[in-house]
Amino acid sequence: MMKNIPVSKVFSLSDGIFSIAITLLVLDLIPVGAEITSAADFNEAMVSKWPVFAAFTLGFLVIASIWYDYHALGQYLVETNEIWVWEQIFTFFTVTLVPFGVSLLGHSVNTPNMTWPVFYFGLILFARSPVTLLALYLARRKYGSLKVSADFPVDVKSFENYSMIGLGITTVYGGLVICVSLINAWLALILYSIYVLVRMSPISSWTNTFKFIEKRSSAARAGR
Repeated sequence: MMKNIPVSKVFSLSDGIFSIAITLLVLDLIPVGAEITSAADFNEAMVSKWPVFAAFTLGFLVIASIWYDYHALGQYLVETNEIWVWEQIFTFFTVTLVPFGVSLLGHSVNTPNMTWPVFYFGLILFARSPVTLLALYLARRKYGSLKVSADFPVDVKSFENYSMIGLGITTVYGGLVICVSLINAWLALILYSIYVLVRMSPISSWTNTFKFIEKRSSAARAGR
């Protein structure tokens, strides 16, 4: 049987895609700079363009948090499989769409046309969760548990179980918030931002998750 591509190849591609996506975010700021410098009142022009700057900041944090989380767990992977590789490719797909979503937000926030751009940005933001959940389920059925290094902090099967629960919760949350965007776009943006901020510290989040899994595992062993 042919071996699948090594993890390092996927990570090499990922770093390039994340770098390019973050760089593309700034393209919306370049024409804004020209408008601001040519305005009669520089500071007033700066303030009037706050949606563009806010959208850029949100988009930057989205890409950075995905990259951080991606490598926080990816450092333990030692082997790939076909389903995992395509799940990663889908992640790259959503990351490359973030600059487009940011451009939509930057030119529509605080305007009558705000609803649909916020809706589509939500689709980009939460698209990974259901796909990763499905991929994890299918990969586990076809290939067994993820192949991780010996220093992985907890039992990998327990980790996968809790990850699937977390992905399910995120999928439901994302679906509800995306629906909220059609009713109240501002509220949806706030809920998007809260989600992004919560995901900015994956090491702490995963450490707490690992501690919880270990605690539950120890309690289960003690009860036998």
